[in-house]
Amino acid sequence: MKSRDEIVEKVENSVWSAGYHLTHAHEDLLLFTHNHFLFQVSDPDAPVRVYFNREFDEAKRSPLLSKLSEAVKSEGIELLRAGTYELSTGEGEELQLRFYEPMVS
Repeated sequence: MKSRDEIVEKVENSVWSAGYHLTHAHEDLLLFTHNHFLFQVSDPDAPVRVYFNREFDEAKRSPLLSKLSEAVKSEGIELLRAGTYELSTGEGEELQLRFYEPMVS
């Protein structure tokens, strides 16, 4: 059984090779450079959920998911497209994250 930390480390290294760098980790969420997508690692034995930024070009989402899936495949990690998200600044410059179109429960 893999731990959440092992999954995060493998994802971070694999996605780095695809040109993206982990910029922030909070609880089960991993945010990367360019803010095109984020990963949710809630269960180490389940696929990593991928959410795309609603502002990221819809036509580029599937090709990027394929690229990311290929990058993590050698580590035995599976990605699952789970929906979209929106990141905004709330009161006191606190970041707010809103998820849409959940495709998995």
